[in-house]
Amino acid sequence: SDVGDFQSPVYDWVELDPDQGGSGILMNADHTIIDGYIKTINMPFEVRYFGKFYSTISVCSEGYLAMGTTDQIFFRNRNIPSGVGPAGMVAPFWDALDGGKIYIQHDTEQHRFIIEWLDWGNVLDPTYRNTFEVIFYDPDYYDSGNIDGDILFQYKEIHNIDQDDHYATIGIENETQTEGLLLTFAGIDAVSAHPIESETAIWIQCRPNESIPYLTTDKTEISVVAESDKTVSLEITLFNQAETNTDLEYEMSFSHFRRGTSRTESNQNRSLENDFIIQLSGNYVPIMPRDMLFYLVHNSPDNEPVYGVRIDFPVGVVVNSATDLADLNWNEETGNGAEVSWGFGNGNPLSIGSPFSMNVNLTIDPNIQDPVYIDWFIEGDGTGAAPHSISGTLEVFSTTEDHLWVTYPNGGETILPGIQDTIRWNEYGTLENVKIELQRDNQADYELISASTENDGEFAYSFSGPLSNDCKIWISSEDGEVSDKSDSLFSISALNIIYPDETTTMSYNTNDSILWENIGGIETVDIELSTDNGFTWSVLAAAIPNTGRYDFTVPGPPSENCIVKLVSSELNCTNLTDRFSIVDSPISWLDSETISGIIPPAGNETITINILTTSLTPGYYSAIIKFKTSIGQVLYVPIELECIKALPPGEVIALYQNHPNPFNPFTQIDFTLKEQSQVKLNIYNARGQIVKTLVDEILPAGRQNTWWDGTDKYNRKLSSGVYFYKVKAGKQTVAKKMILIK
Repeated sequence: SDVGDFQSPVYDWVELDPDQGGSGILMNADHTIIDGYIKTINMPFEVRYFGKFYSTISVCSEGYLAMGTTDQIFFRNRNIPSGVGPAGMVAPFWDALDGGKIYIQHDTEQHRFIIEWLDWGNVLDPTYRNTFEVIFYDPDYYDSGNIDGDILFQYKEIHNIDQDDHYATIGIENETQTEGLLLTFAGIDAVSAHPIESETAIWIQCRPNESIPYLTTDKTEISVVAESDKTVSLEITLFNQAETNTDLEYEMSFSHFRRGTSRTESNQNRSLENDFIIQLSGNYVPIMPRDMLFYLVHNSPDNEPVYGVRIDFPVGVVVNSATDLADLNWNEETGNGAEVSWGFGNGNPLSIGSPFSMNVNLTIDPNIQDPVYIDWFIEGDGTGAAPHSISGTLEVFSTTEDHLWVTYPNGGETILPGIQDTIRWNEYGTLENVKIELQRDNQADYELISASTENDGEFAYSFSGPLSNDCKIWISSEDGEVSDKSDSLFSISALNIIYPDETTTMSYNTNDSILWENIGGIETVDIELSTDNGFTWSVLAAAIPNTGRYDFTVPGPPSENCIVKLVSSELNCTNLTDRFSIVDSPISWLDSETISGIIPPAGNETITINILTTSLTPGYYSAIIKFKTSIGQVLYVPIELECIKALPPGEVIALYQNHPNPFNPFTQIDFTLKEQSQVKLNIYNARGQIVKTLVDEILPAGRQNTWWDGTDKYNRKLSSGVYFYKVKAGKQTVAKKMILIK
């Protein structure tokens, strides 16, 4: 309904909440703070967004998601584009939200991925509830010439009421936070936009224009029939659709599957007296690894860019990891007393647009003296007025509260029942004793392991049945005021998978095995495979003997998010592997002398691709010809090959035995044409009389098939007996025998 929009979106809500008939999965959290939570999700397909490709997104409770991986949570919304908020933001309703749930679903039938924010209240007035969703469409399926994949926002119930804090922000921005599309902020809507209200939708599209170098081809798919031990050549013409100015670089490769790679490239454009660094993560807990969030506030009065930032951590502070500081790249320094820096030639200087955030994961020695002093240093690029650098010191204090945190089992483990094990945790403070409980159903029910045991960080225990994949350990003070539980679910299982594990890489269409521990008591198992991180599953084997080993041919598609699942219906027991990879295997029957090139504006280039059948046995083969351009566009051309047995000179048809045979009453007849031909296929009885004509037409080269239902030309049922089918193509005639039974 936007003014001037020739194709308005249609509101068509997709419900994910299982309580309302949906099929969504409740999203848990990777990282939680007082203001909300966030989780990184491996997408079942790659997302094209601002010319880049992403295989993960990070979904936040504050009504937005970000491309790639981040654990930063921003409850206070701002304008788009800006340096506030995560890079690569998609914001259907960025605001201070609280009290709802998030569901996710991979809709395999419609080739889309859906995130629903269900029943979220606004912190200003929680009585107003908001339910909305984002839908990503698989760009390989919905390939309509878009540079980026389509994104749909839908609003089932929405209340933009937060007048005290800029209302909500709705829009999108790129990874460098320099370009974006803003629909509303501070209660001000885009001039042409329909106001945001319940039961409306926003459709975000990106279409090519004449100024963008965009690749097309003269062939969208290829089908070839070739004799064995031959070489067949074909041509594909590539076109640069940009009319002016820009050359288009491309690279060509061959694959069994459509797939790309995630890219996270950055590209940005002067005294520093107003610049400083702050730390907003509060007090620390000794021994416990934690994220400490720092902000660079960059307010240079003459716009001098920041060339580099350094934070010097004292001995006793162990740096585990850190994130980049916008376009300034982390130097990857870790360890005790590390000197961590961003930029200084590693990345692009930062212009005005603060605050810029960087997250550092730290572990602080409990023996270090309070407060911990952390020195920081900021250096400009020298283009503004003095000073060109500035420094300061932060003070960080340890907490005075008691803390507990579970370390084992903490999620992802598989524990065998009846075997001695040890529950472990870390502690800080003055607690003398703790209580330990076990949860088996990921719900509110806990069973007591120990009502009171010494708070020394270890408790010997032998886990028993019933078996479950949904277990967590809960450790708390005796009064319940201080507690922690396993970060995620672990399993008590009799099917401990040994191989594959997180280090495994399998190759498509090669022989491999699945190995697991067989401790007895289970007769048969089912084996399933997911290549999209558990969103969908395919059965590899059903009800096979529980021998501890299964040999198989590795299926596709290639993925870095593969999981194997073993299931025992006898014990209602399931076990999963860690994520491993399946990679593509080489395409031996495709070759080209041209693997890259440059096409001028409005120009074209024709390349030759050779099909080599020398090493192929007769059969069907398929592959993808993949073109990747300098703007990040990926174009796929599927190719199907039927390799047939070499025919003698002058022969144009190969006829195969009908199937089933004998039959009653239907059978299929297959044949392959070497070239386009006039084809006639007749059915004869044992006396040589024509009883029916099934085919009489010109057919293209390739595999063909037809059916016979056991009737004559008047559609009368024929009696049992021997019949013949004869095919004539050109000057060649071929016949075979078949048997009709009643």
